Amino acid sequence: LQATPVDFILTDYLMPEMDGVVLVRNIRKFNRTIPIIVVSGFSARDQLKDFIDLGVLEFVEKPFHRDQIIRVAVRALHINSLRHSIHGMSRLCFKAHLSLQKMEVLLKKHIENDDYQREKMQLDQWMEEMKTLTHKLLESEKVLQAAS
Repeated sequence: LQATPVDFILTDYLMPEMDGVVLVRNIRKFNRTIPIIVVSGFSARDQLKDFIDLGVLEFVEKPFHRDQIIRVAVRALHINSLRHSIHGMSRLCFKAHLSLQKMEVLLKKHIENDDYQREKMQLDQWMEEMKTLTHKLLESEKVLQAAS
């Protein structure tokens, strides 16, 4: 999992080497955001709190219908896609913010008149909007992380 990115993990609760809680704990040590779906042939209600605390997206009891797993898998893919989009947008906003700061320095060096003041006011406005948007995106990313 560390070497090969995956979109989500679908695992059984009961396995020969370890149970699902141990597996999810091990995964969460190096990946806090990947959507995880756990299935079980018996009611593991005692472990539900552990799974919730570990950010398991969904717990599905066997027997399950194929459509149920497809629906859960599509949800996991959608959440993962949103998480990647939000992360990418956050990085882009940060880069744009830095670029605007550099532009301000360059403008200051070359324009020392009323045009500079108008440009600076516009740039300040854009920088504030960019900062606000970046914070909102980061908060959305935290909410998505907490939801998984």
